[in-house]
Order: sequence, then C-alpha cells, then structure tokens
Amino acid sequence: MFLDALTKCDNEIRQLICCGKRTPCNCEECLRDDYYNDNHTETYNCQKKMDTYVIKYGPSYVSEIYHYLANSNILDNFNNSQLNVISLGCGFAPDFYAIQSYCIDKQLKIKLNYHGLDISEAWNTARPSINEGGNFIHADLTQSFSLQNANIVFVCKSFSTMLRNNIHNIFLQNLHSAITQSMPKDSFLIFVDVNHCDMGRDIFDSSLSKTITPTKKYYFCDAKYKEYGWNEIKSTNVIYQIPQNLSVSSIPQTNNTVIFEYRK
Repeated sequence: MFLDALTKCDNEIRQLICCGKRTPCNCEECLRDDYYNDNHTETYNCQKKMDTYVIKYGPSYVSEIYHYLANSNILDNFNNSQLNVISLGCGFAPDFYAIQSYCIDKQLKIKLNYHGLDISEAWNTARPSINEGGNFIHADLTQSFSLQNANIVFVCKSFSTMLRNNIHNIFLQNLHSAITQSMPKDSFLIFVDVNHCDMGRDIFDSSLSKTITPTKKYYFCDAKYKEYGWNEIKSTNVIYQIPQNLSVSSIPQTNNTVIFEYRK
C-alpha cells in the first residue's frame, strides 16, 4: 500500500508546476531549509514539496516505526482484537503503514481503527484511503483535542516542527489536558522524533513525564547521543524495495531518531 502512495506522489510531482518559492524549482532544497535554517518557518502547504518529502523520507520514517514495533512487541497486546490509534500531527501516516506492514509480516490479526489529526491536507495523496482503514481529521493541535478510546497515541516527527514554529507549549498544554481528561487507563503514548537536544526531544520528555509514566526509550544504533537504560534498535534497513526511476531519491536507511514510550 505504501509503495502505491510513493507512485502516486511521483506521478503528481511530474505534473505539478513550481509554487514559486524557489527559482529554479527545487523542493529538496526547500525541505533542507525547513530543517537546517534556524530562522526558517516550516510550512506544509505546497503539494509538490509534500510529495517530495514523502518519497525522500517516507520509507525511512515508516521503517523506524516498524523496527520499534518489532523491538517492543507492543502490538502483541492487541492480537485478535481491535486497535484504536490516534496520531497527532499524522502527516502522511507513517505509523499506519508501519502497523499495517508489521501485522502482515507477523500474521497478527488486528483490526486497525486509525484516526490521524493534522492541519495540512497536502498529505492526502500519500495517505491511505478510508477504504484502506485511514480516517483523517483536519485539526489544529493548538486547539483542544480528545484521546478518548485510544489504545495507542502517536506523536511522529511533528513535535520538532511545532517547536520550530513556536507552538509547542500550547500543544503540550492541550496534550496534558487530553491525557488527564480523556486518555484511557493502560493506553500507550509513543513519541518519535529527532535524537537531538535542540529539536524538542528533552522538552517533550521532561514535560510529559509529569503527566504520564515513561516506560521505555529507544534509539537507533550509531546514534551520537544515548543515555543509560535506553534500548538500542540495531535494525537500520528500509523495509521496502523502493521503485526504480522515481523523481526523488529515498533515504536508504533509518535516521538519528529516538522513540519514547509512555503508559497511562
């Protein structure tokens, strides 16, 4: 299913004209500006740039979550049952694709009920359809939201963006409220983001640890930073055979990423 999403994004890139932000058009350079330029505000409203993002980073991001699932065995708790997932700042839904692939590979019988919240609809090309199990809600996470009925809540590569755009504090306030008021007991919260102190990793953990219990912390091997007690994920491969001749080259391995697990 995710490989189909890559093909859709590639077809769209070849048809779209430049948004005019950069001359000549170079979406990969725009993405690098988003990440490396401290004075640059990340934007997610250019369809061509979002399609480029999905092809370049998507296989790696999905694979990171897949390898976490394999190391944590968290989904074994939900075999032969329904799994309710809420993804905050879901983007193109890498958590959905990782869960789907893992369940297929491990032959887990899980009915995935997925709700993704995100303010940008430019991800729609790469997202699974309603028929495939995806349910997406246009939502501003600086406004209150509910975590009712969630078994697992994901925050995947979105907090660092909120930090750069200076909306992370209001998001954390809303998340605290949602955990306290609507998140079910024994449910999990999974934080996936950049393993760097300036990208929100420590801010998120120190804030959330006051409200919900930290259980495990994971990092990928060869990381520049780790702490005592963190669990190493040794698998760094991309789980897909990427189609040839795409207009954008995909990152061939996982990134410098941490995955923090919490349980209410």
